[in-house]
Amino acid sequence: MSHFIDTKGALLNDDWLFINTVLGLKSASAKHPCPICIVSSNNFLRTARYRTPNDKHSRNPDQPALLNIPPESIVPTPLHLFLGISNRIILDAYKELFGESLVLETVQCIKTIHSVGCGGVSDLHELNGPERSKWITKQCSISMLTSAASTYSLSDATKATHSVLSGWLLQLRSGLLHSRDWTPSEIEAWRGIVDDIHQHWCAETSSEAFPKLHMLRHSLEFAERHRFLGRASEAQIESFHAQFNSLFHKQHRNQSYHTPERLRRSLLHFALYSPSYSNDFCLIFYPF
Repeated sequence: MSHFIDTKGALLNDDWLFINTVLGLKSASAKHPCPICIVSSNNFLRTARYRTPNDKHSRNPDQPALLNIPPESIVPTPLHLFLGISNRIILDAYKELFGESLVLETVQCIKTIHSVGCGGVSDLHELNGPERSKWITKQCSISMLTSAASTYSLSDATKATHSVLSGWLLQLRSGLLHSRDWTPSEIEAWRGIVDDIHQHWCAETSSEAFPKLHMLRHSLEFAERHRFLGRASEAQIESFHAQFNSLFHKQHRNQSYHTPERLRRSLLHFALYSPSYSNDFCLIFYPF
């Protein structure tokens, strides 16, 4: 892996927890959680210098990291930025505007039935990627506004905030997930969107900034540097979870008494028999 990084200009790509673990850093709840810069958790809306080898901020500062990679080569988790920020808008900010009961009623219209043990935490507590897309394509934000307006009188401020939040949902989806190369005009447009969200997040959502909101700034820097973003998304890596879960829960149940061996056999099966495994690896270390 170090060879790929040093010789092929590879990119480190996965979710925030994996990236920090590989780099020997603490989790997203740490004082300095960002794997790219040394921003403090006291102010996620400001910028900070990029990390250097002298910046430890580790649980075990005397131990070397599993990998060393330039901060410029870390993919800023575009899929998880879309999921995390849009969940805050739908499940927190909209609840503040319209009340919890109306938001939950609208969510139930798009929530899908998940197989037990084959999904993630988002199955229970949040909307997953396909459900987020359904929220947008079915115009659930507008439906919720119409339902609220038919029940009670909405103030102009509430309507304006709803318009801003709904616009952010659309802009986040189109900016973070498209796989095309970025044009200079698209980068400038994304800069305006990131600036708008950072400047007005606290006022429009009545909530504090959080780590993924900070990483949104790094998504702009990454697009400026590499001229793409969604093409290096961790979405393709996430798509393999269902296949692995099927192996773990169904095909290797004969080792249910021995979880480590069950995990080993599932990983080995996946590595040997999946024709797309090599592509998944390349997405973790994305060579130019």
